[in-house]
Amino acid sequence: MEKIVFFDGHCNLCNGFIDFIVSTQPDFSVATLQGKTAQGLVPEELRRELSSVVYFRSGEIFLKGQAVRKILKDLSLAYRPIYWSSMVLPEQLVNWLYDQVAEKRYKVFGQRSQCRILSSSEQNYFLP
Repeated sequence: MEKIVFFDGHCNLCNGFIDFIVSTQPDFSVATLQGKTAQGLVPEELRRELSSVVYFRSGEIFLKGQAVRKILKDLSLAYRPIYWSSMVLPEQLVNWLYDQVAEKRYKVFGQRSQCRILSSSEQNYFLP
């Protein structure tokens, strides 16, 4: 199963989430929404907006709270309780919370002036 997490490469919060994924789940690939891989798989309006993590799994695209939920579900079994706990909240509420964080992410967590430079251990996970 192909699993790619697309994220805003300039966002510190987003980069932290990617660090978490890479450190816990080696069968995920990751790529920035600003990169070449996203151009081929992610619709232009999503690449332009940059306010949502985009999860591409076996040809399907998931956004916002649904993307985070699906990622948690696909992580190792240790993270399944977090996934199941999140399912008690309605999707509208999860997406509203997601939007609130996304709107303030640069102000609270800051942003990078350029996309990250990969360490040699990260290069196995990142797509162009």
